Amino acid sequence: MGGSVRLPETSGTETRGSRITPHRIAARAATIAAVVALYVVLAALARLLQGPGIFVAPFWPPAGVALAATLTLGRDGWLAVLLASFLVSLSPKPPALGLAEIPIPTVAAANAVQVALQAAVGAWLVRRRVGFPTSFVTVKDVLGLVFFGGVVPVLARILFSRLLRWAGGVPPPDDPVFSFFLWWVSETMGVAMAAPVLLLWAPAVETTVRRRWVVTVTLAGAIAGTFVVMGRALTLEHRDVKTAFERRALVLRALLQARGAAIADTVGSLSESGRALLADAETEGLTVWLDDPADSRFVGPVWRSDATSVLSHSDAVFHWESPVALGGRTLTLHVSQALPPRPWQTWVLPGLLLAFSCASVVLLLVTTGRVEVTEAQVRERTAELERALGEVKTLRGLLPVCAGCKRVRDDEGLWRGIEEYLWTHADVMVSHGLCPSCLEKIEEQA
Repeated sequence: MGGSVRLPETSGTETRGSRITPHRIAARAATIAAVVALYVVLAALARLLQGPGIFVAPFWPPAGVALAATLTLGRDGWLAVLLASFLVSLSPKPPALGLAEIPIPTVAAANAVQVALQAAVGAWLVRRRVGFPTSFVTVKDVLGLVFFGGVVPVLARILFSRLLRWAGGVPPPDDPVFSFFLWWVSETMGVAMAAPVLLLWAPAVETTVRRRWVVTVTLAGAIAGTFVVMGRALTLEHRDVKTAFERRALVLRALLQARGAAIADTVGSLSESGRALLADAETEGLTVWLDDPADSRFVGPVWRSDATSVLSHSDAVFHWESPVALGGRTLTLHVSQALPPRPWQTWVLPGLLLAFSCASVVLLLVTTGRVEVTEAQVRERTAELERALGEVKTLRGLLPVCAGCKRVRDDEGLWRGIEEYLWTHADVMVSHGLCPSCLEKIEEQA
């Protein structure tokens, strides 16, 4: 079945014929637990980066953990990813997804299956198109890992998830295009930065320990720095937006208390004069309504700039409430703010972060890989030269030669012929001939 997605039969160093022993079972269980723990911890850290009104984190390293675990551990890794993503998805659902009526375990199971399938498809594509194991020393291999392990399977999962939501009648989140774009960027960037660290430590990958540590320390520092920088930026942004929202809510409460006589106290309505009095307030993007805590009756919408239905608590990014005295009654004022339109900078920044992270990973892996290859070539060449020099024998010092027979005394005190001595000590074979003078003498004697 050449076109089907298949996972390796075994994990680690086990073979098909190896015996299943308690020690192997414990080792496999420990490996699965380690993958689950790493996935859950990174997911918890990534969720700290979720801004208001966004149901995905801008950076998701667990996607890289899922791909690396499935590539290196096979079915064990795939099961670890399935379990870890299920545990992570058991947290309360973002209401903006429109899943409030679906039980949490059902949503968690569906999401876990999608994450595991994404990892399996990515691992299959990397094995087929890039080849694994590989030490990622070329630009083609690194970009292939990011593209076939991140870009393609993440995009396929997003489209598949959207199709399932459409088929189930689940409404899309607010600003769906940006939400899905951020989803794609965050998981692709997670694959680019987290997967190489784990893959280089796979026993099947041939590389030096020094390169593994250099890549691990560098990318781990980059991941930690990304968490810190993004977290700080989102905290400041959230604080500024919330402060401005609360200031506007306080102004609205002051207006209602000052002009309460113009507000009708009938249930479900608001007088035209009341709307006119609030028309000069800064209410763009706000939904304001009143309820009566004494009898739980809904008094009605006070003001909505676009005149649409009142936002619920779950659809609002920020919500503020306070008691207010109107018409002789103490009502509860509710003010909510929806997700504001996103400027073009919010689209460009995630794309730039993805491009920068991919370029940095490519530069790091290719540079360290080429240094490793160069050092290996130097070591091999040096060994060849040392072997060649070891085969070369040189003659140094004084040679004791007999003045009569011209024999040479060796280190053992034996007198040998010059030909034998040169052959033994210098690997020189002497050929015999006659010089012109000796040839002339021989001819005269003859």
